[in-house]
Amino acid sequence: MIEYGFVKVSDRSFDDALQEVQSKLKGEGFGILTRINVHEKFQEKLNIDFPRYVILGACNPPSAYEAIQALTAHDVESSVPLEKYQPDVHTFPITRS
Repeated sequence: MIEYGFVKVSDRSFDDALQEVQSKLKGEGFGILTRINVHEKFQEKLNIDFPRYVILGACNPPSAYEAIQALTAHDVESSVPLEKYQPDVHTFPITRS
């Protein structure tokens, strides 16, 4: 199994820990774009009783803007599919070939 990221053990409740993570992210300029409740989705789609698990999609808008500007300014291909918007022009995907 590939290990990545980090683990923080806490004596806080799940809800308190999740609230603290979101608060800390906000304090660093990040917003939560997506919140996936894995427990609910696995129950709904697979009928599996999975432990409480949430995936937060966080974004720091100034950093994201800077990164996307750098990618598009230099025609750098990204491993993450991006959509580029231009006024009065259809959007088109910028993806790795």
